[in-house]
Amino acid sequence: MRFLAGLVHAAVASQVVFDSHDPLLPADRKGNMGSFGEYVSKYRQAAVRFRSPKAVDDACIEGPTIKNVTFTMDTVDVPPNTCLRVALCPSVNDMPDCTKSGGAELVSISQLRQQRVKLHWIPSSTIVLDPSTLYWITVSSTAEAPNAPIWLAGTKEFNTIDDPKGDVLALFTKSQDAPRNGINLGSNREVFSMQVNAD
Repeated sequence: MRFLAGLVHAAVASQVVFDSHDPLLPADRKGNMGSFGEYVSKYRQAAVRFRSPKAVDDACIEGPTIKNVTFTMDTVDVPPNTCLRVALCPSVNDMPDCTKSGGAELVSISQLRQQRVKLHWIPSSTIVLDPSTLYWITVSSTAEAPNAPIWLAGTKEFNTIDDPKGDVLALFTKSQDAPRNGINLGSNREVFSMQVNAD
């Protein structure tokens, strides 16, 4: 019974903190369009913002701990030994502030030449999210466009009903020193495909 109780507790504790859903299937010769995406390279960064869950009733319990983050990308033209650079950063003035995030971590891309593949980041150290706080996940890579991975957009649309505060945003840069550009800032907006899982 004690073992069963432990399993139940683990199932309840695990949660999806954020999910923008999988992209559309890749474009095909029948005219069906796939999801849009942006290169993530040495000098082109993309990011998604989300809000962490509210605090639970018991104030003594810490916020959720990030278990892993999943990205869906196109790796068709990616060369071997390419890595993603991933960081979790707080949001300051609606932009990622990565000065205190401890630096980006590398995620090896072993699944190459695929139009749609899931890549997983497991933080090397414990990351506990503060309750009801805005965070950005930023992603770049060690490759250069046009041979860099393409971060595909998810199919979930965020609007005033499920995101009344406009917490969920996506940004990207076109070059090293270029300003960050917002994507689909209006209603029914889509962001890059990402799922944040926590314990």
